[in-house]
Amino acid sequence: MLEALRADPCRFVGTLLDYRALHRLWHTWRSRGTAAILAELSIEENPQFAGVVPDAVSTKDLRAGATLLVIDTTLPQYDRHAGGRSSFLYLQMLREMGHQVFFMPNDQMRREPYASALEGLGVTLLMGPGLRCGQWKHWLRDRPGQITHVVLHRPNVAKRYLAALKKMAGLKILYFAHDLRFLREARHYELNGDTFHRSEAEYWKKVEEKIISQVDVAYFFSDEEVRAVSAWNGGAIARTVPLFPVNLAPVSGLPYAQRAGLLFVGGFAHQPNRDAVSWFAKEVFPLVRQALPNIEWHIVGREPPPEIRSLAGNGIFVEGGVSEARLEMLYQTTRLAVAPLRFGAGVKGKVVEAMCLGVPVITTRVGAEGIPDGDELLKVSTSGEDMARQILETYQRPDLWESMRERAIQGVNKHFSRQAALLRLSEDFGPGPHRLSVDKGLKRDQ
Repeated sequence: MLEALRADPCRFVGTLLDYRALHRLWHTWRSRGTAAILAELSIEENPQFAGVVPDAVSTKDLRAGATLLVIDTTLPQYDRHAGGRSSFLYLQMLREMGHQVFFMPNDQMRREPYASALEGLGVTLLMGPGLRCGQWKHWLRDRPGQITHVVLHRPNVAKRYLAALKKMAGLKILYFAHDLRFLREARHYELNGDTFHRSEAEYWKKVEEKIISQVDVAYFFSDEEVRAVSAWNGGAIARTVPLFPVNLAPVSGLPYAQRAGLLFVGGFAHQPNRDAVSWFAKEVFPLVRQALPNIEWHIVGREPPPEIRSLAGNGIFVEGGVSEARLEMLYQTTRLAVAPLRFGAGVKGKVVEAMCLGVPVITTRVGAEGIPDGDELLKVSTSGEDMARQILETYQRPDLWESMRERAIQGVNKHFSRQAALLRLSEDFGPGPHRLSVDKGLKRDQ
């Protein structure tokens, strides 16, 4: 906690002076406890205090391609959630294209192994006492013409930096939304009627509309979100990019006859995941167990709260966070992945990941959102009874299982390839002087 305060005390002061931020923290504490507040403030761990401020960009670096400043909530935690994994893969791609990349985390904390992983890619971390409390503006102004592009991630980060960046000439500002937060909050309100989420939806819609009106390009992972923001008549060009830009390795794992059980993967700091697991355990899994009494359902995800842990038993295994080896084994031996999401927004990492690994997915309309040809690649349910029926049908029919597996792999290769991401990025950053190397692997989401 003390290290986080030292890293950027102004971030905490800003929270204390922001009524809406305090209300958000109170609601978080009321529904999820103290640990959730620490996670919301990015101080749930004990990372190291940040180091020194990098010097100016060299002439040699400038000749390599565009020079980027990327700002995100924290260093990409590629093994903890889909957003962090996606951010890491795009940083990897930009470096392989030959662009010089500076990365500044909003929390100003050096977290390992993530800091070393970025430095291993050749990304320069922009952290230190000369950057906190708005001093980053002086660093940027002292390098006129050296930084050509600024990439902002997520609405809460963009709104903190955008006004100052707009006052600096010569910057092309790009925005990675990850999803539309207002849409996620609106759907949460529609589901449970909590007026807090209605208020949040109204607030974030105003914020996101303002961001879209001020940036040059806005990236989304879903065509549906691109269509939504296009109706706002903002100033940005809205584009769709793949969630995970990867070169897929040949799909491995056991054949249908040697697989069994269901799998859910998703961190429980994310509210839609907690709701999805609770709803599935109450409304869907009992119907499946009536027909298949021995079927098992494994739930993988960091920090499961007590109400999720209490579900264990009667064929339900709450594994919490697991090792990479354990998760890989589950994907290779599980027959079906389930993503019973009832609210949220954007493309869901858990769905794309299962497709990448050749595990057929049973999901909802929300879970399928943003997946091109989703109705053909996934089983999309409209109710608990419908989901149970689709699980039983796919689980017990080898021909249907094989067909879904093959279509999913083809769909991922078509819509989520590294080449598709390269073509999109080249439109806004330039092609860069280097060809892309083979992907180094897809880090998993827990």
